[in-house]
Amino acid sequence: MKLIWIIVAIVTAAIAIAYFRESTIFTCTTFFDYEKQDKWEVFCKAMDSIREKHDPATLQNISRWLIINEYSATPKKDWASLIRERYPFVEFIQKNKDQKGQANSMNIILTRIKPYRYWIHWEEAWYCRKSCIDRMFDVIRSTNVTQLQITQLNKVPNWLDSSKHPRALMKTSGGTEYFAISPAPGTDEYLTKSVTEFNGDFFGHWPLYSLLPSINRVNCYNIGAFSTDPKLWPIKFEWDYARRWLLADNKKAVLPDGPVIRDESKHRSTYSKV
Repeated sequence: MKLIWIIVAIVTAAIAIAYFRESTIFTCTTFFDYEKQDKWEVFCKAMDSIREKHDPATLQNISRWLIINEYSATPKKDWASLIRERYPFVEFIQKNKDQKGQANSMNIILTRIKPYRYWIHWEEAWYCRKSCIDRMFDVIRSTNVTQLQITQLNKVPNWLDSSKHPRALMKTSGGTEYFAISPAPGTDEYLTKSVTEFNGDFFGHWPLYSLLPSINRVNCYNIGAFSTDPKLWPIKFEWDYARRWLLADNKKAVLPDGPVIRDESKHRSTYSKV
């Protein structure tokens, strides 16, 4: 009898390992109490677009849905209840005042993605204008790409809007086209500089990693946490992490049609002071 239980335990463990080896977590950061834009409205538009543009079989590839909401001392509504009512499959995390800031949100996420193989990250203002998740999985499963970004701004897919970043059009064995993106010439020089030297010149040599909607290979995110030093807010903490990401030999790619967009006429960044 004891041997049977040992065998059961081994089989169960093997199934669990196989499950997590292929499983995917979806995360999204938001600030529902932001005063300059209705973030609940755009979040609902984003979530609804994901569900409308993809069939249930595709969405079943996502094992866990996780939303991180920024702290507010005066919340407008009971956001946890609203999430449970409208999106019962979503796990909601409300940050406290000691966890304020995007860097803390990302660090909460980094601790949650570890058991999974793939990580789809989102920001609430972005929505799908067409299906993309099947293609995202095709690229991340069949290549050495670490992060596949899926966004476009002003009708041009990100990273294809500048002549600075070399790109190569590739195709998976499943037929999905994607652009492999390389750092702009001269980026190596910028990577040697201190984050305290960050200035506008760095943007043309950004080290490729982005917080915008993408799918990521989890086992490549072993490069430490995002810096929560307030002196690095709002952009420098991202550049600091992106530099470490690129130096760890991670690979960037984008979908050429930019299937995920946001309404720039209404968007108000939480980084903005106006």
